[in-house]
Amino acid sequence: MIAACPTGAAPQGASGYYGTSFTTTAADTTDASAGESTAVGSGGGEDVSSDSAAGSSGQAASSGPGEGSSGGVPMCGNGVVEGDEACDGSDLGGNDCTDFGYDEGVLACDQDCHAITDACSSCGDGEISLTEVCEATDFDGETCTSMGFGGGALLCEVGCKSIDTSGCIPLPTCGDGVRNGGEQCDGNDVGAASCVSQGFDQGTLGCTPGCTFDVADCMDDLTNCGMMGDLCLFDENDIQSTCCPAGVGGNVLGICNVVVCV
Repeated sequence: MIAACPTGAAPQGASGYYGTSFTTTAADTTDASAGESTAVGSGGGEDVSSDSAAGSSGQAASSGPGEGSSGGVPMCGNGVVEGDEACDGSDLGGNDCTDFGYDEGVLACDQDCHAITDACSSCGDGEISLTEVCEATDFDGETCTSMGFGGGALLCEVGCKSIDTSGCIPLPTCGDGVRNGGEQCDGNDVGAASCVSQGFDQGTLGCTPGCTFDVADCMDDLTNCGMMGDLCLFDENDIQSTCCPAGVGGNVLGICNVVVCV
């Protein structure tokens, strides 16, 4: 009769132990080959070498086909649009500014293969692009004065490619026959002004060499006796008292009457 072995012990001469599982410790593997570890499975008792995990040859697994730059993975900078790249170098993937919501311009590509739309433009979007000179009331700092005029307001042409200066006031140039700048008149050009607008009753408004109004030929009505100061009022009690002198204010005969002096 064979005596029972204590739990966890193997009988002498036995080639293996079947039953309770356990894993050897470092002390248990002193006889193992360098670089190998021994583990006992739950019931099989097989030795598993770490070399077998890497394959029978002991070499690490290599990358399979299709991986890396030689296998079709997108690589920014190779000049070819691949994967989700918007562009690559000069290859814009057939796109232009209109594909990004702009009217026109030049599309470019940055070093990260992202599209650059700085040179794209759409007139009316409120932002002056590289191909525009104005947007609505934005003239990039320009004014009528900076463009050589005396004042006024600039306009932005349709298309935002040019500035309209028709609303600007020319600099004063007295003597050119055209009223401009702060001139009252210039030559025969007195605008809408007249002797009446200058406080007189009649006459011809002129212009001085300094482009200011000349009122020498303006006059009031004959009712002030040819500009002698007093009104010619008819006084039935003294018809001669305030009449214009003979030859003045239409009083050719020197006789005062209601027709001549009113």
